[in-house]
Amino acid sequence: MEFNGLLLRQRKLIFYLYGKQDYVTAGDLSEFLKVSDRTVRSDVNDINHLFNQFNISVESQRGKGYRLIAGNEQIMHEIIRTNENFMTKEDRIRYLAIKLVRSDEKINVLDLEDEMFVSIATIERDVQEIKKRFVENPPYLILNREDGNIWFGEDEYKKRVLLNNLLSADWNYDAKDSQYYRNDYIDRATFEVVLNTVNKYFRIHNIQMNDSGLVSVIYSIAIAFKRLSEGHRLSEDLRIRRRHELRIKMLPNVLTAMNEILDHLEACLECGFDDGERYEIARLVLNNTLLDLGILTRENVTDYIDRSIIGAADLFLERIQTAFQLNLAEDDAFYFVLLLHIRALQNRMYTEQKLGTEEHQIRESCLFEYELALLFQNISLGCFDFCLNETELLHLAMLLSGAVRQSKHPVRVLIICHLSSSVKWVLKQKLQWYFNQEATVVDTISVYEKQKVKAENFDLILSTASKKIVTKMEVPFFEISPLLSDAELDSIRMFINKRREVTYHEAQDNPLRKLADRSLIYANADFSNKESALKFLVSRMAEQNCCDESYFDQVVMRDKVSPLAFKKGMVLAYSISPCEKTAMSFATIRHRFLWNDCKIRVLCLLTMRPEDYSQLGTLLKLFYQENSAIPVSEVKSEEQLIRYFHLD
Repeated sequence: MEFNGLLLRQRKLIFYLYGKQDYVTAGDLSEFLKVSDRTVRSDVNDINHLFNQFNISVESQRGKGYRLIAGNEQIMHEIIRTNENFMTKEDRIRYLAIKLVRSDEKINVLDLEDEMFVSIATIERDVQEIKKRFVENPPYLILNREDGNIWFGEDEYKKRVLLNNLLSADWNYDAKDSQYYRNDYIDRATFEVVLNTVNKYFRIHNIQMNDSGLVSVIYSIAIAFKRLSEGHRLSEDLRIRRRHELRIKMLPNVLTAMNEILDHLEACLECGFDDGERYEIARLVLNNTLLDLGILTRENVTDYIDRSIIGAADLFLERIQTAFQLNLAEDDAFYFVLLLHIRALQNRMYTEQKLGTEEHQIRESCLFEYELALLFQNISLGCFDFCLNETELLHLAMLLSGAVRQSKHPVRVLIICHLSSSVKWVLKQKLQWYFNQEATVVDTISVYEKQKVKAENFDLILSTASKKIVTKMEVPFFEISPLLSDAELDSIRMFINKRREVTYHEAQDNPLRKLADRSLIYANADFSNKESALKFLVSRMAEQNCCDESYFDQVVMRDKVSPLAFKKGMVLAYSISPCEKTAMSFATIRHRFLWNDCKIRVLCLLTMRPEDYSQLGTLLKLFYQENSAIPVSEVKSEEQLIRYFHLD
């Protein structure tokens, strides 16, 4: 059905409301569409006039806003699945990528100009973006070009990976009917048969997955059916490889569910899934199934996890310990979660969901852990033939942040209680439960025993008695009630957080001050790009015997792995490469230059001796910590730089 009277902006309005559960204010809609409130009202009237006969309308209510009433789901899905909806660059990229996968013939670029209603220049930019996203990054397809024609190379598995990632990314978790949308590749009836069949047998066999894993499996089966119906089969080499991979122990309920699902679909859809397809789908189901961590032990883990994954995890943890003297391998709970995480990453049909927050904010919250995650890139490339994308790196960094936080020494607590033993026990249990790995109660004593206490054995003292009793102890002290109220727990929490994340405003010994050489501070420097700035600072630090000139190449290489610049205004440049000295050089930039879309005012170059790598987390945190006294964009002179980073 054609909807010629519908503007692209109006279609975008429908998309937006379709994904919302409640009313959306006129202000939010006008901000989203970049139009006035009056235009929003006009668009709503046009939509209601056009779709009133189909029982679809946009309801408006004073004081609440607008919401979509979709009385005819079939028409609704036709609206949102229309191919000619090229509202954004992302729409064009998606359309062109799917067209390249589906086409058995070469695609003429000039024909795309008429088909997509955009200029040749726009199409050329989109083709370059496809090359960047899907050729230079997973799934590493081959994009051929000749005589004005473009086409993907023959690799059925990689094409399916791309289709799965594109379609999974469009799954609408917020839709009113909790269904997919914008699926213009697989017809709705077929897709719903697959979806309902998978959900049915997963419930029967008690198979649990993360939401994104479940969506990936559903799409992988639907895509397999569609591609087989179009005459595209997986290669024989892949079939043999999958048989080998599945020699590890297959969970009985997973194997049974997978076979029942495919048998049922063969009957319903009148198709056939041969052994090669079944092996591939079995691998996807197995790799996305959540295991009960309670059944895993160091002794039986090879029964459930492939040895290649275990080897990659062990090498990763070994490199973390070698580089940063940080031992995370002894924590069984973290180790098993890491194995499952790598197993999911290995499954390239699986797409990590965006975390719902600006990526630079997430990265800033786990700076050190992000650096640890980067150590996995070469391991992943060597073991699995792919590198992690930015979202996958952030997910891994967040996982590592839990292990790193737990690996830090807990706050040692002494409880002094003048009441009964039962009260002491309750206080201890409540503290241990509330603070878990962040604090440990070393001892509980009576007031009369306080003279025996050695202050160096504790980081915090809690007492039910008067503060005057323990004022001579040079240890932080909190007076608490026997009930240990929420307010008291909050105060203790603030103390622990403050102790673990000491700001450089309060630190007795600022590491930045120790490492910053005044002779290596350059104010109002005139650099036009990051390369000239880095070369200058490396050269100056080489003169001070901090590093040699080759350190420039090491920093550039580190920046290619993942851009060092992620926060507007400032960047700390470094590489985990051995240097002669641990030192820092600063430059303020007279005319800011762009680095990874960030306008840089302050550049700092860090060199590190291997034995000082463990300090990187602290240095990153101190460098990027906000200074409310002066915006970084206004830091130009040497005095302003010194004041901003508290180097005096």
